[in-house]
Amino acid sequence: MRTLLVKFGFSQLEGSGSRVKFYHKENNRLISLHRPHPSDIVKKGAIRDVVSALKDMGIEP
Repeated sequence: MRTLLVKFGFSQLEGSGSRVKFYHKENNRLISLHRPHPSDIVKKGAIRDVVSALKDMGIEP
């Protein structure tokens, strides 16, 4: 997920605990996600939320 969001112009910001935030300066958009654990598999709901946020910004992933 980090690779995808960085590719679309987001910067990664570390949040508290298992939170990771991605900020897009040009669109002033913040996406906040839980770091997946115990494995590195991103849950479907998180993927759906990120795709929705990108579409709202006019980005088609």
